[in-house]
Amino acid sequence: MSNPKVICVNNPKGGSGKSMISNVTGSLFQAMGKSVILVDADPQKSSLNFSANLPFEVVANDVSTIGTAIEYYKNKYDVVIVDTQGSRDDQLGPRMTAIIAMSDLVIVPIPGSEVDFDGSLPILKALRTYWETHDAPKGVLVMNRFDNNRKLSIAFRDRVALDWPDFTMSKALFPYRQTITNLHQDGRPITGDARVSNVTDVLGGELEGLLYEG
Repeated sequence: MSNPKVICVNNPKGGSGKSMISNVTGSLFQAMGKSVILVDADPQKSSLNFSANLPFEVVANDVSTIGTAIEYYKNKYDVVIVDTQGSRDDQLGPRMTAIIAMSDLVIVPIPGSEVDFDGSLPILKALRTYWETHDAPKGVLVMNRFDNNRKLSIAFRDRVALDWPDFTMSKALFPYRQTITNLHQDGRPITGDARVSNVTDVLGGELEGLLYEG
């Protein structure tokens, strides 16, 4: 496969939305005409549970053999997305480091409130430390849940962007994931749905630019 791309989706905090963002990302690239596979390396297998209604292939893979799996799928697909288990502390660990080293982009879903955001700090600090000594993949923060007060959420997003300039902060503000979960369960495509197209279109353009336009 010519110029395959690997995307790692990671956040140690439970319920941060890794699987939802993985599924949305896969749907966006599939809609661009890319061949996509989502590798579910999370023991909870949340992405695999949605696989029946996703427009691309989803496979489960133990994290212990994830490196071999990524190399295999890069020869068959344009985009390989890895839905990870996440880190348990402020260290990436050898397996997560290996995944990141193989990735072209790391997506970190973050919540839209300051209280919940603290759970995302370990992976951000670990990635920043890693990038100080390695050729790093690009990193993007995606706010996948936001406060009902949109103005406050935007202000919080902009403050996080200033505090973490190592990352690209997505302009997309995702609604509570129940809307997207309902689309999955009903077998309806995420891309083009009026309820979420305003954010999926933004994220799709950002990810395409990061991966293919420099």
